[in-house]
Amino acid sequence: MKKKIVSVFLVIAMLSVLCVPAFALAPDDPTPPWVEEGETWYPANGIMLLEDFGLCPKGHEGPKGYIFQGYSKGQMTGHFDDLALIVTILSVASKNPIIIGAGTIGAGFLNWLHGKEDPNFTYFKYTWTSEDGGAPFIHIIYTYYEDGIYKYVTCETYYDI
Repeated sequence: MKKKIVSVFLVIAMLSVLCVPAFALAPDDPTPPWVEEGETWYPANGIMLLEDFGLCPKGHEGPKGYIFQGYSKGQMTGHFDDLALIVTILSVASKNPIIIGAGTIGAGFLNWLHGKEDPNFTYFKYTWTSEDGGAPFIHIIYTYYEDGIYKYVTCETYYDI
């Protein structure tokens, strides 16, 4: 009986952390598939914004033949709460008291980190797409909000595969 209760708990826990695929959009949803949960989408509407804060390296614009679609804005997060839940489930599933104790301590630390995340860190994700259906080109700028302005921290570029 005890094994069945643990099995049911693990199934419920695993189902609760499943995510919805990014491409599962409602037909009337104007949000593109590359915009993640928690981000706010700002379509370009034919306007290319000054988006590099003057500090990004050259070549961080979209490649030749790509069209600027817009940008999304979001708060940086480490997803420490999800990781803490996974550590807890795995440690309990091991049935080893030492591993359960270590997992509990690790999950407590991850939950503490989750509470210390700084909401002032904001990122801007600029997206270009190609007409031939190639992977979207992404440029993310990480900033820190202080004294009423966004201050540049760093940036990165990649193709969203």
